[in-house]
Amino acid sequence: MTVNEVYEAGFPIYCFTFQEKREKLHQFLKGDYRRLIRNGVIGQNMTGLALCWSFFPHSWSVQCGDMLTPMQVFSNQLEDALVRRRAMDKCKTASDLRKALSTYSGAQGVSNFRPSAALALYNRYLPKEGGTVWDMSSGFGGRLLGAMACRKVRRYIGTDPATLTHEGLCAMRDELLPMMDTMGYRIPAIELHHMGSEDFPPEPESIDCCLSSPPYSSHEKYSDEPNSHTSGFRRMNCG
Repeated sequence: MTVNEVYEAGFPIYCFTFQEKREKLHQFLKGDYRRLIRNGVIGQNMTGLALCWSFFPHSWSVQCGDMLTPMQVFSNQLEDALVRRRAMDKCKTASDLRKALSTYSGAQGVSNFRPSAALALYNRYLPKEGGTVWDMSSGFGGRLLGAMACRKVRRYIGTDPATLTHEGLCAMRDELLPMMDTMGYRIPAIELHHMGSEDFPPEPESIDCCLSSPPYSSHEKYSDEPNSHTSGFRRMNCG
C-alpha cells in the first residue's frame, strides 16, 4: 500500500457489516471463560475487543498526555510510520496499519478493558443468583459487552460523561441486544447515564458488584467537555 492509497482509504478504523458484527458477537457469546481466572491472574483473551472498538471511532483521537494520537500520526507522519512498519515486513492489512499508527515513536493510543476479563470477573464476584453491576466509568464498551454475555448480570448500569463515548455505548446496546435476542440469548437490562459517577446516586444496597477502570485524570483527554476526563468515584454504601 502506498501513502496515497492509505490516505484515500482513510484511517483504518474497525468497520464491520451487520453480518460481521453478528458473527463476532456470536463468537464472543459462545466462548467459555470459566477458567480464565487462575491463581488470581486473568488470562489473555481478546475475543470481542474489535467489536467494541467498532462503536468508538473517536477513540483514535483521544490524546494521552503529551503523546501523539494515532490519528495525528495518520495525518502528519503516515509515510514514516509506513516505512518503519515495512522494515518489519508487517504492513499488509488494516490491523498492520493500526499497529503502525499506534506504536509509532512518540504516539500512544487508549486501551480498552477486555470483555472476556469483565465477564470472568462478573462470574466470580456476583452472587450465585445474579444481580446488578455498576460500571462507574463505562469507557469503550469492554465491560458492557462482558455484562451482556454474562448470565449472572441481570442489570448493567453504566455512567460516562463524554458525549461521543456515551453515544457509542448506546449504539452498542441498541444494535447488539436485538442480535442477542434473535440468537436466543437472555437479554439483561442495560441502563446508560450520560454523566460522571460523582453525579449518579444509586439507591442504597441496590448494587451487587462495582467494576470499572478508573479514568486517568488529565492523562487521557477523552473530550473537551467539562469533567469528561476528570470524573471521580463517589464513596457510598451500595451493598
